Amino acid sequence: MEGQWVGVIQGDNSGGLIINIDCIDGKYQGYFLLWEETNEIVSVSADITVVRNENRVSFTGSNIQGIDKYTGQQLSYMQLEKKFPECILPASINVTADFGDNGYLKGHYKTSIGNSGIVTLCGPNFAPSIIKVEETSWKKFKEKAWEFKDNSYLYRGQRDNTWRLRTTFHRRGRADLRRYFREDLPRLYRKVHAQTGIKFDLKCNQDIGSLLYLAQHHGFPTPLLDWSESPFVAAYFAFNEYKELKANKGQLVRIYIFDKEAWCRDSIQVESFDSNLPTITYNELLASGNPRATPQQAVTTLSNIDYIEAHIHQHSVKTGIQYLTAYDLPADEFETVLAELRLMGISASSLFPDLDGICRDLKEQYF
Repeated sequence: MEGQWVGVIQGDNSGGLIINIDCIDGKYQGYFLLWEETNEIVSVSADITVVRNENRVSFTGSNIQGIDKYTGQQLSYMQLEKKFPECILPASINVTADFGDNGYLKGHYKTSIGNSGIVTLCGPNFAPSIIKVEETSWKKFKEKAWEFKDNSYLYRGQRDNTWRLRTTFHRRGRADLRRYFREDLPRLYRKVHAQTGIKFDLKCNQDIGSLLYLAQHHGFPTPLLDWSESPFVAAYFAFNEYKELKANKGQLVRIYIFDKEAWCRDSIQVESFDSNLPTITYNELLASGNPRATPQQAVTTLSNIDYIEAHIHQHSVKTGIQYLTAYDLPADEFETVLAELRLMGISASSLFPDLDGICRDLKEQYF
């Protein structure tokens, strides 16, 4: 039941619905976001508790707050009164839904002020969205990579072409980012500060980003997704583990190419890490205490969306622009790829300038 559920609500309220659920001590809880289609009705968020009874699920929403649909920020009482003078927020909302085919939830909602309608939700494990993928060889990929000579594109390598783009936060089965920033971030900061002595102001977005960036490069789950400005660094991360894993015949790695410039132009980029607005926001973060960032030519995207590819695909349908493409390459080319990347100066010791990187580099060469 935990994870991010995405769908629509129809009736007295109509619009997009996102429900983020964590399992805490065996209990399901989190929050939902309702983005109204019309500007005449306020979009809202609410804390929720969830009870599952076999194939039936009940959601109870409380602490309902108005949110600005263009920034994702909570509206104050004065802002709410000014923008929606006739608005009455309900004290509660109740949803009862049943599991259908392919993991969908379908049911009804009713609020304490009498609004009602139909809810349809799709869970975190639905089928992948369609993106443009080309199967190619390392030789042809190199030729293609040299065509991307400006800084408009980002690259990401993954050692399994069946893996979807997903932040480490969402890979851990978590969805409630409000809880993450309220509980996990202060806990992380206390430990990082004790170890490094670096100070971060958790009320400053730039400092929050730098802390997450540092933690991401040391294995802590974050809502950031790592990219590189180099297609060849991305290729290293796609291929580097295959000598140890022994690639299966026919296994493919994947290298994603993301049109950063077009995406930033056509989608809303949020300024706050705790914005409720569904977003994939490009970031160039300060690499405080993070010596790995520069050699990896690393940048990140912030995502409060679990299914990143589907979100990008929806924008592509609206604009007709292909923001995200991918190349699948045979994993058994890893020896040639890693040898050529080493000649380019791309290896474990160059990308990880510490003792771990040196040992990893020597292992890749001689073991």
